[in-house]
Amino acid sequence: NFLTGIVLHIEKVIPHNIHKWFLQWYPHPNVDIEYLQYRVVTNTEDKCEIEAYFVADVIDYVKGYLNTVLTNMELSVELKSKYEGEVINVNIKTDRDAVLIGKGGKTLQALNELVRVAIHNRYNKHYKILLDIGEYKEEKYEKLIQMARRYAKEVQTTKTTITLNPMPSDERRIIHGALTNYHNIKTESVGQGKDRRLTIYYVEE
Repeated sequence: NFLTGIVLHIEKVIPHNIHKWFLQWYPHPNVDIEYLQYRVVTNTEDKCEIEAYFVADVIDYVKGYLNTVLTNMELSVELKSKYEGEVINVNIKTDRDAVLIGKGGKTLQALNELVRVAIHNRYNKHYKILLDIGEYKEEKYEKLIQMARRYAKEVQTTKTTITLNPMPSDERRIIHGALTNYHNIKTESVGQGKDRRLTIYYVEE
């Protein structure tokens, strides 16, 4: 990763051509442009500064950030990460998992949001981030899928609309995926911010 954290200083780059120029830039045969990311640090009429990095650098940043936050909470921390389906997944193991999960997963959800904002502030780009502790999220996903399927069958039978309680984006995404191939069923996220929720509709085919 010879480009990690490097800032390129380019003279007189036309602003609307930055993206096209950067994707054509191939300075080294060992760099796969598909995995190369960048952010514009400064952009004026005279010059443009571009920071080049890889998704692996973002993951390292996330792990470092989490280590700092959790060790400051006097927790013993072990982190495992993977990048899958354009989502940065980090599994956290501590000596006090229940405390970090919180009631109804609220503390874990808040930590997830904190990390998401930190990534955006650092790289000026939105990345999907999913934190899990033990198998808490996986088990919750299974319960959500079972619940969604029950509601979908109810909607198919009654042709009514069911709106679920507010939930974070990753949980809504799981339900959207679970009901994609259900006949006469459409799912849609509605609302804003913390009140955003998922609605299950009946539709004629």
